[in-house]
Amino acid sequence: MPRSGKGCKSTPTRDKVALKFSRGSSTWRVWWWPTPLEMPRDVSFSLVPDSGWRSVQEDGHDPMNLDGSGQPTFLLHSDFVLDFGSSNKTHGHLSHSVVVHLLRKEQHLAVEKMQPQSGLSALAALVPMVLALPQQQPPPPGPPAACAPVNIIVARGSLEAQGAGLLGNIAMNASMQIPGSVITPLVYPAQLDPYPPSVSAGVMNMTTLLNQQAQQCPQSKLVLMGYSQGAQVSLDTLCGTTDGPNFNTTVAQAPMVGSKIAAVVLFGDPTFIAGQPFAKGTSKKNGIFPRMDLGPCQTLTSKFASFCDDTDLFCASGQNLTVHLGYFSKQDYVAQASSFIVQQTK
Repeated sequence: MPRSGKGCKSTPTRDKVALKFSRGSSTWRVWWWPTPLEMPRDVSFSLVPDSGWRSVQEDGHDPMNLDGSGQPTFLLHSDFVLDFGSSNKTHGHLSHSVVVHLLRKEQHLAVEKMQPQSGLSALAALVPMVLALPQQQPPPPGPPAACAPVNIIVARGSLEAQGAGLLGNIAMNASMQIPGSVITPLVYPAQLDPYPPSVSAGVMNMTTLLNQQAQQCPQSKLVLMGYSQGAQVSLDTLCGTTDGPNFNTTVAQAPMVGSKIAAVVLFGDPTFIAGQPFAKGTSKKNGIFPRMDLGPCQTLTSKFASFCDDTDLFCASGQNLTVHLGYFSKQDYVAQASSFIVQQTK
């Protein structure tokens, strides 16, 4: 892999742009929209698009077997991240995944190799928190005057577009089994850099929303769902903020709205604490901002379900971004989460 574009060649054509770069005897080629991504058969990769995707069959290529591994062909509308790794001995083993951030700039592609860095500012450049999976988006919220029996409040993950994000499928699955229920995506920045102010804004907005719901719709049950940053926002709101010196201290809302909370479902929570009765998944390690005080919301923990798998970059303090992005492709987790919400709201 060349450094900072050395050895890279950008070749504009009439309706597409090709970028070629090499590492040893390997050659990787990326075609920008509207042509498919092309990779040699001996190079594995993961693809994380920033927005919409679809698989196509074009120019005789089989979109479901382009690289020999069953990966679909993706057509992308915006920035994306490719994670390359080669296991072919003639190419050598990569000591770590090479992450290349591809940006469209006027009729060409710019490439930069991301050097290993620590801190959230580095992750902001690498992690559009969107999987290459179709997402169901909930319908727009109903009129404020209408009090639903169950309101599912969804806090999306970092860098996801406003809406329910990757949690949308689970929220919709549960809502379809709860007559009259509604889904309300939390409005907040969901920024990764700077991170603490984004969390603080999310906590403020969720606090306002929960108290409005409790006052205006006292008979309604509330379900909180949070992914990644959204999970931290959810528990910071209910339990208060004890996530470190960079985060604003906030008042736990559990004493005020706890009686309205029916379920709290979390995925990839950076404040995850291993060994809790509500912990789901395989992780035995704490998150990067471990929540050391559950006291203010202890009476609600029987209504919690927090999914975190071993080596997750955020909830398990690991080094695997793919794990953090992979929860919603695990049908058993999706089914467990949906079923938990339905049972808790009966």
